[in-house]
Amino acid sequence: MMMNGTKKQLRLSDYDISERTGFLPPNPPLRRLPGEYFSSWEDTCSKIPALIESKQLRAEVDALPERQFNKETLKCEEEWQRAYSLLTFLSQSYIWAEGEAGVIDTLPKKLAIPWYAVSEHLTLKPVATYASTLLYNYCLRDPNGGMTADNLEAVFTFSGTKDESWFYMMSGLVELAAVPGLKAIEHAYKSMEQEQDDCLVVDLENITKSILEMTEALQRMYDHCAPLVFYLQIRPFQSGSKGIKAFPNGIIYEGVDSEPKLYHGASAGQSTSVPSFDVFLRVEHTGSEQEFLHTMREYMPRKHKEFLEALDQLPSVRDYVLQSKNPELSKNYDLAVEAFSAFRSEHIVLVTRYIVMQRRHSVNASLDMTGTGGTPFMVLLKQVRDDTLALKL
Repeated sequence: MMMNGTKKQLRLSDYDISERTGFLPPNPPLRRLPGEYFSSWEDTCSKIPALIESKQLRAEVDALPERQFNKETLKCEEEWQRAYSLLTFLSQSYIWAEGEAGVIDTLPKKLAIPWYAVSEHLTLKPVATYASTLLYNYCLRDPNGGMTADNLEAVFTFSGTKDESWFYMMSGLVELAAVPGLKAIEHAYKSMEQEQDDCLVVDLENITKSILEMTEALQRMYDHCAPLVFYLQIRPFQSGSKGIKAFPNGIIYEGVDSEPKLYHGASAGQSTSVPSFDVFLRVEHTGSEQEFLHTMREYMPRKHKEFLEALDQLPSVRDYVLQSKNPELSKNYDLAVEAFSAFRSEHIVLVTRYIVMQRRHSVNASLDMTGTGGTPFMVLLKQVRDDTLALKL
């Protein structure tokens, strides 16, 4: 009935989505790049927190050898991903090492050229992103242990604090909690195609459970990430140049382009998990929030972006539920919507505690009410939450 003309099955594996870890790489990223070319970068990156604290970061980077970047240096995708994360932490440190009051708007070519090239290869942006700070930046304390809160740790941090590692890894727990929901989304289209309403009821139940677990993971942020540490020592380094008062003209990438470039910084909007539920449930965003959320897709790994595009083209589960007139389907669809709205409400609470309530500690107004993604975040988050709740049948 609802799936006529849609023969192609949705398979998570076609979009680099693991049935075990979701959008996180199934194996922890490399811990070091091989060869002489990256050795000095790796050594410097391992000292970032100490170099920032001693105000020697820029001098150390300036002293790095000038070498021509050769793409052949990187042999596999895992090496490209490691290079992207490494160059992101070095470059963002260089820009923000002196804090909000001492930012620099020109990135030296020894960093700019390879960072830009690596970003192009991965179809990402040369700026702090969700991919560089989380997806390609996690490791396991015990290699034989599981993907648990106690066993996950960030490879790179700007501050050297447990708070920062916890901040990234709690986002990782949200990604892991989303996995059963992603698998349920995959199965839901089969249920609709075969008009198996009982199966779709179960799919929607599993999606709701997954979203509730995502909310519980989000709430664990408070366990070991202090709001003031986040605000002063972590948040500035997550920032891009677009919409940030400190960079009215953008940032010049030496050796790439003489004109400054503007990029959004790292944002939760760059997680592919959350918009996957958005698209599946058919949340309708309009205005500035729609533009921002679609722009964030350009900051996701290519295959993950393609997954959202594939979901866009598939039939609407909401329309299916409406036309089925099945009260059990309607009830479970609404429960999924309510859970997703509650997840977004919890995100608003977290942002309030970690940003809004910390504004009095700001050095200047550069980042006061603008997110690291460069948006007036509270307005956007509340509108996105309200758009979600409006779906209830």
